[in-house]
Amino acid sequence: MFGAITTNFLYNLVRCAVGFFGITCYSSANFFCLVAVIGLLPSGKTFLGLMPLFGYNVLLNTLAAIAAAYYSLVIPAKVKGVNVAENI
Repeated sequence: MFGAITTNFLYNLVRCAVGFFGITCYSSANFFCLVAVIGLLPSGKTFLGLMPLFGYNVLLNTLAAIAAAYYSLVIPAKVKGVNVAENI
């Protein structure tokens, strides 16, 4: 199971930074959506040779985007006591 998702040091740093900023500002969904789409493109699978974005990383980034969207849209709406549509 280990090694199923390819990664490198720079990619780990980016994930840590996005996680830190996502906790502080609740808005990292756009980043993960962009990275997931780039991973689907043939020319962007390694992001200019810097980070691996192919294979299971696309699925991982898609799941992270869904989770980030949930925590940036649904949770604040529940805290405010309004509909999610009003929070967008």
